[in-house]
Amino acid sequence: MASINKYDCENCDICEISLFKTLKVDSLRTLSKDKRDAHYKKGQVIFNEFNSPEGIYAIADGSLKIYKEGREGKEQILKFVGAGTVLGYRAILCNQPFGVSAAALEDTSLCFIPKATFQQLLTSDIEFTRQMLQELSQHLGDSHERVLGLTQKSVKERVAESLLNLKAFYGKKEDTDFLTKKISRTHIAQLCGISLESAVRTLKTLESEGVISLVKKEICIKDVPRLAEYAGVEF
Repeated sequence: MASINKYDCENCDICEISLFKTLKVDSLRTLSKDKRDAHYKKGQVIFNEFNSPEGIYAIADGSLKIYKEGREGKEQILKFVGAGTVLGYRAILCNQPFGVSAAALEDTSLCFIPKATFQQLLTSDIEFTRQMLQELSQHLGDSHERVLGLTQKSVKERVAESLLNLKAFYGKKEDTDFLTKKISRTHIAQLCGISLESAVRTLKTLESEGVISLVKKEICIKDVPRLAEYAGVEF
């Protein structure tokens, strides 16, 4: 971890879209003073699900995959997260290990906030505490939706929904619907909780139906309304 604070919290655009957006000026100054910058290369693990948190992490630039390890080291990707996402607060509040692992999808810069500073902000800034409760409630709701999706949706529905989520996370908004990152078929399979063979087969089916096109490792979404129909979500 670097010791120089590159990101000034009082003038940080990321703070304005993150969990820290309601912090008062004094709280932001405390955050700037106590935090440390951390830089990770693609593939590096930020924390393991069995680790106990020493603080929380805020993504300043880049993206991470959040996952759990199953039998024989098989990964189940829960989600991809990018700039503005704050990680680790649930584990601190519950006094438990992280419960999930995080690794860099690309070169990524994080801000690390020590546990004591985070706890101090909770006790001194009531608006921050309210924001935290709202985030926890949203997290709980998202977890319930994911469980329902994995148990009740077909493989095709899961793949379609994952592609829509990846488009929202990585897709361009200009003239093309190519995903801007080269998402591996393995990542899609892990995200959907299916085998690699099922993921590849389903992607080829969607391509044959004209919903997507596969160009080398890139995926182009050609028919968003139809993909949303397959996923069972509103467009």
